[in-house]
Amino acid sequence: MHTVFDEKDRAALLARLAKLNPDQTPEWGTLTAPEMVAHLGDQLRMALGDLVCEPIPSIWHHPIFRSLYLYTPGPARTRNQ
Repeated sequence: MHTVFDEKDRAALLARLAKLNPDQTPEWGTLTAPEMVAHLGDQLRMALGDLVCEPIPSIWHHPIFRSLYLYTPGPARTRNQ
């Protein structure tokens, strides 16, 4: 498993980040390279406890609805659903 605490993995991650071009069009999704880096930085700050966010209330936070969605057979779900 890759981790930022491993020197080799961290070097590989930094090499990938160095290849990013701010003007590059997204290959998939809608975020630009700078927006994606900001998004990943925010996620890391949340994981480390440096950024505290309130949960967004929705029906999917209720365990029954979440379980129904996840475990009920149905058509294949896609990322952009």
